[in-house]
Amino acid sequence: MSGENRRPAAWLLPVIVMGVGAYFLYDAASRGTLKAAALSPVNWAGLGLMVAGLVCAFFKKPALKLAGVLACGIGAILVICL
Repeated sequence: MSGENRRPAAWLLPVIVMGVGAYFLYDAASRGTLKAAALSPVNWAGLGLMVAGLVCAFFKKPALKLAGVLACGIGAILVICL
């Protein structure tokens, strides 16, 4: 508002989320409560969609970025819910 050129701190929230996730992962590993998950073919397809969405996020065209976000969201639903 004052005309200053500031870079937005958009990196802060992902860093906090990753830090909290890493803490819970470390805590579960140290307690021995971590166990491997068996993935079904639907889960593998969801992981593939998430990777495809990540690749689309690096394109310059907004339509491809939107398609990547949608693919990543659908892939996450397939991995988590099914």
